[in-house]
Amino acid sequence: MAMEQCEQVDSSLSDTLTGTKHLSSLSDTLTETKHMSSSAKDLFKIYRCQPYRFPDLMPAHIQSIDLLKGKWVQKNSERRWTFVDDDCGTWEDKVEAIHDHGMSITWNLLKGKVPHKLYSSLKVVHQFFVRGNGCDAEVTLHYQKKDAKYPEPYEYMNFLMKMLEAADKAETDEE
Repeated sequence: MAMEQCEQVDSSLSDTLTGTKHLSSLSDTLTETKHMSSSAKDLFKIYRCQPYRFPDLMPAHIQSIDLLKGKWVQKNSERRWTFVDDDCGTWEDKVEAIHDHGMSITWNLLKGKVPHKLYSSLKVVHQFFVRGNGCDAEVTLHYQKKDAKYPEPYEYMNFLMKMLEAADKAETDEE
């Protein structure tokens, strides 16, 4: 992803994403739900316990993920994501919440040169729901823009959905 792509808004996604306004025009939420072939339990396991697998699942995009603090399976753990494209750089996040019963995990972006140009905060919630032969995976992206003229982070949501699809593919290929 080139830097422009990291910051670009993909207007084709606007039809599939739901935005919910909050206190100001700077704070907002994007949510997308997608049915996956894998079980909710298997996908939650990757996000909760095995995020280090993403460089293997998405080698064209993610170079490495390093654990900076805590344990992979632990709330308050901190991780550094290094992207293949140097223009995207490295990002650091912190796992804010893990809900095993509800199969959800929440993380906050702590550092990231590219996203912090436009957004003061980015928080992601992944939640997995058992549905028939597979699951529904919901990704919620809470954000606060630094300026009202900045775009909504559709590109980031698109990338989060690609991560989900890569995890789903890996789990269905293993079956």
